[in-house]
Amino acid sequence: MTWFLICLIFCYTVFLYDVYRLGKGDFVLDRKDVPLERLFNFTFITTLMAIFFGRLSYVVFYGNTSYLNPLKFLVIPYYPGLILPGGIVGAFAYLWFIHKGKKVPSGRLIDFYATALLMIMPLVMLSELFLLPNQEYWLQVILAAVYLLVFLLFNYILLPKVGRGEIKDGTIGQIFLAILCVVSFLQDSFLIHKGIFYFLRLEDIFYLLVTFFVLFIVVKREFIPNRRSR
Repeated sequence: MTWFLICLIFCYTVFLYDVYRLGKGDFVLDRKDVPLERLFNFTFITTLMAIFFGRLSYVVFYGNTSYLNPLKFLVIPYYPGLILPGGIVGAFAYLWFIHKGKKVPSGRLIDFYATALLMIMPLVMLSELFLLPNQEYWLQVILAAVYLLVFLLFNYILLPKVGRGEIKDGTIGQIFLAILCVVSFLQDSFLIHKGIFYFLRLEDIFYLLVTFFVLFIVVKREFIPNRRSR
């Protein structure tokens, strides 16, 4: 557990650095009056929201009523249990709906956070080996490689397209969420339960619903003309 926490702290430090790298000098953030100080304020608040919703998702999906005790709910290092896609959904929803009315480029922030998360996901996959020593090493290495390739795709191909206006703000963040849910679903189906017919657990149904909903939104935003823009 100690090594796992050290790895998570290191990963979060790398995440913050990548947010800084992406946000420094970004013309959209500058135009919307979001300096680096304000960007990091959003980042820390969003991190807390992600932890809260990730923890809440764990309690809901696994039905562990003992976690309703506030102390047990909050002391995550001693009582582990987080569902990462649930936390990301909550954090992105917080940014999208709460800050959209405050003239904050929530879509831009979502894209930056998604890219920064993809940068650390290979490290997170490998660090899980400290927490789950019986985990299949080969699968964690494959997942780390997959996330690394997706990060390179996002960072060097999709993000420049966002900067040129070819892709709308928020879309690559939504794609990241869909990828995360698909990977989590496959992990549950084949690694934990050894078969896809076990997917009818509440957690896995959540993954599928989020994936289909997000893909619908992406297709609607990117490929279906908006009547108002005609």
